[in-house]
Order: sequence, then structure tokens, then C-alpha cells
Amino acid sequence: MGILAYLAICIFWGLSSTSIKFGLEGIEVFTFSYFRFLTTSMILVIYNLIKGKSFFIKKTDFKVIFLSATVMFCLNSMMITFSTQRLDAGIIPIVLSLVPVVMVLLESLLEKKLLVGPIGMIGILGGIAGIGI
Repeated sequence: MGILAYLAICIFWGLSSTSIKFGLEGIEVFTFSYFRFLTTSMILVIYNLIKGKSFFIKKTDFKVIFLSATVMFCLNSMMITFSTQRLDAGIIPIVLSLVPVVMVLLESLLEKKLLVGPIGMIGILGGIAGIGI
């Protein structure tokens, strides 16, 4: 099962940059990013509704939600779209793999404590090493 999950990630993630590059040939950049962001958001909302997750948000969560929504979704989506126009599609996934590391660092700075444990740090360092290799 793990190998199938790995192959699915490789195929879908690998094809996403190529798909964006083809999509940008016929759609304006901001429109493409908007629909990409909207589609992703709707999938997450539907998934959470099916799972019965609560949409209640505490006042203390707004800082993290704002940062996540702004950086991880909006800014990330726009940067992917702009960079896909100018870079080779094979380079984009390598750059994108650094986004979770940046998010952990930014959220840790906001909370003033490291939000990942030792296993998470090993995973982050292993991921960076894998990108470097």
C-alpha cells in the first residue's frame, strides 16, 4: 500500500507543474490562480464536512489561520503560477517542497516555540537533504 501511495504522489505531484504550464497557455495568470485556490478550498471544506469536523474557530487561532491562508494558499498558489510561466516544469516541485518547512518555521515564530518534535525535525532535515541530493 505504501508503494502505491508513493507512486500516486509522484504521478500527481509530477504532473501538476506540467498541467499548470499547459493551463497557463489559455488562461490569464490571476484567473488560473483564483480557480486553483477556489478548487482546493472547496475540496478541503467538502472533505471536512464529510468527516464531520467542526468549523468552530477560536479567537487565538486567527493568527495562524491568517498566516496559513495568506502564505500557504494564496501566496504559494500565485508564486507557483508565476514561476511555472518562467521556469522549467521539473524545477517547480523541488522549490515547492520547501514550502512546508517555511510554514513550520513561520508558525513556530508566531507561537514563540518549536511546533515540531524530534521526529518532525528528522523528517524536515531528511526532506531538505533529499532535495539537495
